[in-house]
Amino acid sequence: MSWETIKWELEFIWENGVVDGQYFIEAKNIWKAKSWDEVEILNISENPNIPNYKVVKVISDVIEVVENIIEWFIRLDNSWNWYLIIPWKKESIFIEKSNLLWAKTWDKVRTILWNINWRKQALVKEVLQESLVFSTWVIIEKNGKKYLQVDGIKKEYELEKLNNKDFEIWDIVKIKVLGNNEIKIEEKIARIWDYWVEILEIAACNWLRLNFPESVLEEVNRIEADVETKIENRKDLRKLFTITIDWPDSKDLDDAVSIEKLGNWKIKLYVHIADVAEYVEEGSELDNEAILRWNSYYYADRVTPMYPEKLSNDICSLNPHTDKLTITAEIVIDKNWKPILEESSYYESVINTNFRMTYEEMDKINFWEIKQKDDLLFWNKVTKNLVQQAKLASDLSEKIWSFLQRNWELEINSTETKIIVDEKKEPIWIKSYPKYNSNDWIKNFMVIANNIIPQLVEQDLKKLWFDEFPFVFRTHWIPEAYSIIKLENILKVLWVKKEFSLWSPESFSKLLKQIKWDSKEMYLNKRITISLQKATYTAEKEWHFGLALNYYSHFTSPIRRYSDTQIHRIIKDILKGEFTQEKFNHYKNILPEIAERCSIQEQVAIENERDINSYLAYVLFKDKIWEESNWYIDDIGKQWVKIILNNTVSWYLEPKILEEFYKEKLFDWVYRLVNNETWEIIWLWDNFNFEVSRVDEIQQNIYFKIK
Repeated sequence: MSWETIKWELEFIWENGVVDGQYFIEAKNIWKAKSWDEVEILNISENPNIPNYKVVKVISDVIEVVENIIEWFIRLDNSWNWYLIIPWKKESIFIEKSNLLWAKTWDKVRTILWNINWRKQALVKEVLQESLVFSTWVIIEKNGKKYLQVDGIKKEYELEKLNNKDFEIWDIVKIKVLGNNEIKIEEKIARIWDYWVEILEIAACNWLRLNFPESVLEEVNRIEADVETKIENRKDLRKLFTITIDWPDSKDLDDAVSIEKLGNWKIKLYVHIADVAEYVEEGSELDNEAILRWNSYYYADRVTPMYPEKLSNDICSLNPHTDKLTITAEIVIDKNWKPILEESSYYESVINTNFRMTYEEMDKINFWEIKQKDDLLFWNKVTKNLVQQAKLASDLSEKIWSFLQRNWELEINSTETKIIVDEKKEPIWIKSYPKYNSNDWIKNFMVIANNIIPQLVEQDLKKLWFDEFPFVFRTHWIPEAYSIIKLENILKVLWVKKEFSLWSPESFSKLLKQIKWDSKEMYLNKRITISLQKATYTAEKEWHFGLALNYYSHFTSPIRRYSDTQIHRIIKDILKGEFTQEKFNHYKNILPEIAERCSIQEQVAIENERDINSYLAYVLFKDKIWEESNWYIDDIGKQWVKIILNNTVSWYLEPKILEEFYKEKLFDWVYRLVNNETWEIIWLWDNFNFEVSRVDEIQQNIYFKIK
């Protein structure tokens, strides 16, 4: 037997380790050592031709090279790598599987950080707050026994050990990983044969709660929807001409608008928001379930709602010709297009909407393509009042936009993906959402309401002698340096000349105006969006970079965002004279965590939509071998080339095809392709016909090659 001392350079193969790339150590022989500890190892093998090493002493513990100790969240990415992240920021730090302790996705953990081989890594020291994440597993049969298996990881648990014998092969089940590394089967979701089962599996893996507990449904059924019993002390606006504008397939209508002309060239905008907080009491079963969901999640042709459908689609939804409880923001715009804070207010109200309109119909009315007495999608006919309201909405939206532009709000024409499904719910095409002028009307009305409400709340609390005001704010930080550098380098490559810095909203706004009507506008808009940080929620007032506003919150969608419901509770306490020092202390204590969790769940919603859209794109293209379509070069990295279709669906080129090209680095993070034989050059946003070259059904990947 021989002694050797060596510093670990370890790659873990599950529990086993490899030291310095050559010394294999079984899990049982690793002792208490961690990755990157300096250790003494001993060859304990009795066969001189087959060494077997064992850790016998830790010489230098890795904690001695710790840079700092920090509390963050962890998450598993699509490649089954673990990362320590702040979900609403772009920084992520790699964690080896062996350094996870018992942590799982979205657990809040205490970690140590250090640099190894010029790469920052993390080690989980303690799980501070366990998440409610569930994962889904498939039951397989192997050697006559049933096992639970996770695709991608290929990790298996024998079903017999879990005392769960009532499941069949290919059942997909929801499980919870417990803190002691044991697992518990919560429920059977479905079987693997239906592709919509895959969507449910993706949703469950992304922490979506697919079903409501019986206690929540029972509580909803006890809610009295009789508005007449609740309208005392509310402002009655049922005779005010009011409309909703949404997509034709929308079911949870949480905002409505009314517009009136005043004297001296002033205009009054009413933004009516569903009063969900009237029906959802803090601490109730409904509220506790909403806290676990935090958002409604939209994908393809369906939704996983934050509140049960009876509440979200019926009781609270501002459906036409029915009395509904709302909170109204009443905003007066002066002749110079600026909101007058002193003449604006907010209050509890009751409304009855006259029309349910779609974005397309409002545009057609505004452009005289639909006229008086023409039929509308939702039962009514066009009236004179409706035509006047459309013209007023268009005019007011332009005025509000002019005001926002004076503050240098960024006009980014982003594109959202729309999955088209047939009557069998199978995807038949993917395209970008249509964009109407009336989309901008509603956006501008909601932005100005979300800007005015926190200012009015602050004023009212100061009158109550509160120097601070607890609220949930929408915060958008200044872009990070590396994002600015990459954007500037892309602009150079695409020959976009700019003579100003990109560190202010004014600079970004000028750039967006400069590229308008450019042939590459769609691509540049996307790159500019990527260069910005993700907006987040905070309990402290910060500014919103993209909107260039010092005050901004989310007040307008309480049916589908918990942050808005919480804001409504604060507003209602003020309006009812119940905002006491005790309430102040209560909100100050709970709002930081609420803001943090809302930020996390918003990122979960984005990732869930991305994962499901990627899967549906796979379903759509997997049978199109050798079919060609027109794509753009979206991004070029050291080892990959991403292509994009109509600025919605993105995929990667066949790796073998890339061997024909040399990747020439032009600037930091910016490359172009040069053909090794023909010297043909491929630039960002070049347009090509690509064909599907092969399909990887196991990893659900599709590979393309240039046609």
